[in-house]
Amino acid sequence: GLFGWTFTKPPFPGIEFNFVAPAMMDGVPVVLKLAPPFERTEIYSEAKYLKVRNGEGGVRLIVEDRGRHAFLMERVLPGEALFNRFENAPADIVQPAIDVLRAVLRPPPADLTDVHSLDNWFENFRRYKETEFPRHYADKAFEIYERLSGQPGRTFYLHGDFHPGNIVTTDW
Repeated sequence: GLFGWTFTKPPFPGIEFNFVAPAMMDGVPVVLKLAPPFERTEIYSEAKYLKVRNGEGGVRLIVEDRGRHAFLMERVLPGEALFNRFENAPADIVQPAIDVLRAVLRPPPADLTDVHSLDNWFENFRRYKETEFPRHYADKAFEIYERLSGQPGRTFYLHGDFHPGNIVTTDW
């Protein structure tokens, strides 16, 4: 297979866009992430983030294949997703997610190749008007963004796929 891995189980539940599945490489548990072959893809920025952080506050990037829009990363075990831990009380996810977010905040790297800015993300988010996305949520997001984005010292480097499904438990 790609990178010399083999599948061990079906893809992770709840994936919505990219293919993400547990695998094994040389007897070590890993995760394969594979993006659709679009011209512009966020998977490059995610791989860059993992490479720059090198395991500090997250998993390590093992290998990337840009031509296939894929990479392998470490797999943490037991690897229970935050949304599973709080499936009976979904609102309780917020505080642990904030705690993780605060713990991983770092300045952006000097080399901004493949780094997506929140300014660009919000510019693209303006397309919500062409969708069924609830206007009150978008208005609130833009209000917070406008208030915080102009403050000095508020530029941080974050993983572009930060959500409760990607915050997992570990025995580290």
